[in-house]
Amino acid sequence: MVNPESKKELQEMVDRYLHGKASPEEEKFVEAYFRHIQKENEQLAVPEDATLEERLLSRIHSAIDEQEPPIVPVRRRIWPKVAAAAAAIVAVSAAFYFFSGKEQHREPAQLAVHPVPHDVAPGGNKALLTLANGDVIALDSTAVHKLGGSKLNLGAGLLAYAQTPDGAMVQYNTLTTPRGGQFCVALADGSKVWLNAGSSLRYPTAFTGNERKVELTGEGYFEIAPQAEKPFKVQVRDMQVTVLGTHFNIMAYPEEAAIQTTLLEGAVQVSSGHAGHRLKPGQQAALDKQGAWKVLSGVNTEDALAWKNGMFSFREADVATIMRQLSRWYDVTVEYKGAVPALRFGGYVSRNSNLSQVLKILELSGLQFSMEEGKIIVLP
Repeated sequence: MVNPESKKELQEMVDRYLHGKASPEEEKFVEAYFRHIQKENEQLAVPEDATLEERLLSRIHSAIDEQEPPIVPVRRRIWPKVAAAAAAIVAVSAAFYFFSGKEQHREPAQLAVHPVPHDVAPGGNKALLTLANGDVIALDSTAVHKLGGSKLNLGAGLLAYAQTPDGAMVQYNTLTTPRGGQFCVALADGSKVWLNAGSSLRYPTAFTGNERKVELTGEGYFEIAPQAEKPFKVQVRDMQVTVLGTHFNIMAYPEEAAIQTTLLEGAVQVSSGHAGHRLKPGQQAALDKQGAWKVLSGVNTEDALAWKNGMFSFREADVATIMRQLSRWYDVTVEYKGAVPALRFGGYVSRNSNLSQVLKILELSGLQFSMEEGKIIVLP
């Protein structure tokens, strides 16, 4: 039976677990102890102004540094505070990126991978291009096309339109990413738009007139080429974003509670009806379904960009929010057996992980899942 006899052995076991090198017995020890701590309702005392990763790292270091581990009434020597901290950091850091204040860099850690029935691979670069005449092209190969006077270059996950001379015939194309897909389009003016899963962008093949206008559903990240004399406008249902040259993200899935616009660089004007707000970098505007605005300052823009950079970002995210993200990326449905668990999570998970790996992380918090073909079942 696995039984760490010293602090050093425990640290080494945690490290092996985080890097997928632990033996099956060591994996069971770490996971079983974490579940034991959860059942005993032991909580980690952590300040609210630190990220969850930083808080857990701080706690595990301080716990392991304690001089004398207590003796508990069983036949082996264990350290409750150390084990609780170790298990908690494993729960959040395995397959997450965790942050160390001393080293100032992020270090990836992965769970051990074992075959899982009905597992689902992560999404990837795939999309459909709908042309002005209604024809639909699956963007799954590298090619160069000439359609209606527009030259298209298709690469790995990127559709690029060549710039066209003034007076070129304008047609509208629609790029659609299915659930489990993502894609990037470089528009005729040099602007780039990345689409998350289950999204679409309708745009002209050439920008003429005194404005550049596109329509978005779902989620997209925009890097707009500056043209002071020709503002760029994004229409999202009843909301419009007006920019000159800037970087921003719009999350507008209909199943979410609000449309969120997060500004990284430059300035944008968001408006709906007669109300609107001018955003500065680091601000996020949310428009709920009742038409009410909420503007936050000093938001972590990396969270809004995480999906584009190959990560899930969970910041105090509830179970339903996480399940919606997993549903879109892995193209699965979600079924709840009983009430939705009232838990919240923080951290980053690689979108390149198989679905079973992500669920294994969540299970360490006390959640339970089963998987069927194309479905996640959240158990009571």
